[in-house]
Amino acid sequence: KSTSGRRAGEAISARNMPARGRRKPTIEKQLMEARRKLASSGCGKPRLETIFNFVVHGLFLEHRMPEGDVLDVGASDGTWACMYACMQPKRTVRAMDPSTEMLRRLNQSCRQPNVRSYLGAVSNMSGFVQNTNRFYIGTLNVSKGGNVPLFTIDRLFEQWRSTLGFAHLDL
Repeated sequence: KSTSGRRAGEAISARNMPARGRRKPTIEKQLMEARRKLASSGCGKPRLETIFNFVVHGLFLEHRMPEGDVLDVGASDGTWACMYACMQPKRTVRAMDPSTEMLRRLNQSCRQPNVRSYLGAVSNMSGFVQNTNRFYIGTLNVSKGGNVPLFTIDRLFEQWRSTLGFAHLDL
């Protein structure tokens, strides 16, 4: 054995290369590692909005998002909220949707401890939307003639005594 810790004639690889000679992982390698971690944690990466998804992953990986909670409005079944919770386990992820059925699905599929779900929608003022007629998003019944609570984002974070770090708004 030589003084470098390698046997004579042994090729240099990342495993046996001295730490000072190793290169920092590229953003592509960091993204691949984050995807692997997400897949192994049970939090899949959403298949829709791939460009948005790539940009958000990069911003989270490079710690470019401001401190504070993640708000997912129009959270639907919670795919994005669950991904945010897996990527940012120290942040609270607040998922809001006007459909009790979607919130039920979200709560069943995403069991991350930092996800909170809320019935409602955001608007420029707080209150309720009176639903005299049923309205639909896609094929999902949002409210069977009931009221959907409306909130301003400022009011929500004041009520939660928290700050907004990132918002994903599907309106």
